[in-house]
Amino acid sequence: MFIYTIIAGLVYIFMEWLFFITKPSSLSILTFSQKIEVLLFSSSLIAVVCILFLLILVLLGLIPWLSNYHEVFIKLGAFLPAGILASMILLMVDNFTYTIFHFGIVTSKGIVRGLYAVGYLVVLGYGHRHIVKILPIVSRFLRKRDLEKTALILLTGSIVILFLIPLSSNDFNIKAGENETAQLLENYPYIFFITGDGVNAASMSVYGYERDTTPHLRELADTSLVAENAFANSSSTPGSLISALTGKYPTSTRVLYPPDILKEEDAYQHLPGILRAQGYYTVQMSVPHYGDAYTLNLLDGFDEANGRTMKIRNRLLRINKFIPADFAYFIYEISNRLFDRLKHIFYINVMENPYDLVMKPPDNMVDQTKTDNTKKLIRKSKKPLFIHIHFMVTHGPKFSPQQQVFSLGQDIETQEEWNTDFYDDSILSFDKQIGDIIDILKKFDLFDKSIIIISSDHGQKHIGWKRIPLIIHFPKGQYAGRIESNVQSIDIAPTILDFLGLEKPVWMPGNSLLVNDISQRPIYIINNSDVERDETGYFVVKTQDKYFEHIGKIGLVYCQKWYSIDLQLFKLESGNVDDYSAPCQERSIITNAEAFRLILNHLKDNGFDVSSLEDQYEKIVPQENYP
Repeated sequence: MFIYTIIAGLVYIFMEWLFFITKPSSLSILTFSQKIEVLLFSSSLIAVVCILFLLILVLLGLIPWLSNYHEVFIKLGAFLPAGILASMILLMVDNFTYTIFHFGIVTSKGIVRGLYAVGYLVVLGYGHRHIVKILPIVSRFLRKRDLEKTALILLTGSIVILFLIPLSSNDFNIKAGENETAQLLENYPYIFFITGDGVNAASMSVYGYERDTTPHLRELADTSLVAENAFANSSSTPGSLISALTGKYPTSTRVLYPPDILKEEDAYQHLPGILRAQGYYTVQMSVPHYGDAYTLNLLDGFDEANGRTMKIRNRLLRINKFIPADFAYFIYEISNRLFDRLKHIFYINVMENPYDLVMKPPDNMVDQTKTDNTKKLIRKSKKPLFIHIHFMVTHGPKFSPQQQVFSLGQDIETQEEWNTDFYDDSILSFDKQIGDIIDILKKFDLFDKSIIIISSDHGQKHIGWKRIPLIIHFPKGQYAGRIESNVQSIDIAPTILDFLGLEKPVWMPGNSLLVNDISQRPIYIINNSDVERDETGYFVVKTQDKYFEHIGKIGLVYCQKWYSIDLQLFKLESGNVDDYSAPCQERSIITNAEAFRLILNHLKDNGFDVSSLEDQYEKIVPQENYP
């Protein structure tokens, strides 16, 4: 039974490992030796879990008054290998059908979900019957050849590997919760960080757009700090939101697009974690997969994230304190992959389809639910709240606004992609949700006791050089005014800490916007593309999966000019930011060569080997721009 169970567990882990390393995932970007370490450690772990489970049955069988139930314990034990094999088959079938036919458990609805459950139980029952039947045969075979000692050695070796691999790693002792003993400071304001998906500042009436797309924000702006020229630090949702929440550049966290995750100390260094340590109750209502703090491995930060609580996340937090992040995250992901599907087919929970989240028009009820949940949180919370809400109504290429105003008379079902009228209506819907939240705060007498931050993850169509909104309303309208110098997403966290009187950590490169004079500076922006890097940090052109996670273009904005280096074509482009307010004088504009040098230094400062870029200097920077 021990041998059969462990073999089943090892095969299951190997198939899951093979799946993760052959698709874009947190494992696919590791070196070969690191991938092998993950396989060995995970295999050892499941072997030990199986051993412990069966040992419990053995010990129960030694109890005198239970010794007569020998056959019952064998049948109970057989459910473990049968369950492992049935789960492996379920995942393999799901992988195959979804990859080939775009149909799987995540797309199943109604009675089809139940059919998957029936199939799983049939395979489980058949496997259990087969195992119970074959056990005596295998047992006699081992005894005849005196192989029990060999089996014992294999089991012991698994346990030894379990402890040797983590100890050989240099990064397994990262600890969380350094500020767990911090006391709640009195009179902390509630903090609401509200972001829209793909919102252009130029399409908002609060920024001068001719259509009144943001009536509530126009009113809020009168008593708020408004950044005229704000930019996201990444053109993708994961990279941008993580930058805003950590106050770090994407080049530092290496989080741009799935399957990137926060690792090592980056997983614990962020604004939500600081606020939790001060006594805040932290909640995120964003979008699964692409903007979910738990999925992106932001640890010890949010008490709740998209319907899940920290209690669910605690198993990852616990193991992450004692084993390397890559091991912990793989174990966490494969357990989620299985249990999410089992809960779906047995009607316990509904799986979200990440593909639908970005390819289909947003569901208005999802955004409305976030607003309704905010009201519930405010009503029941006994602590100051930090809530991050990411609204999806403005996500393209097609839109589903709550009300048709500018698109009145047009058919929402047959709209063309990126239709301006529907886009403007979606911004109006975004503004309405903000207005509803403001009304809730006023109803509970919290409006003048709250910080409200309005922003976006990136510009429309994921263009990094588009201005995004950044409006911050402080309690009682403090610090109201307009900022014309360039600001960025990583400035949000330092600004909040500055207002709260908390010291900005050294790992936050952003600047507080509460200073009197904000000078012009380079704003670094990352675009993901079909480019990967090898294990030494060199940039390598990727030829297959265009959704892979690594840097494709990196650039900066300085004054009204943007500069971008294509790391695939080794080409530098530049241009003017659309609808830029308060442009700099010509003598303040930097050259392409100066921009190239700034980008190069930024990459160096964040641990990149840039020799390949330096070698291509003459190709990237036209000769007339040489310094």
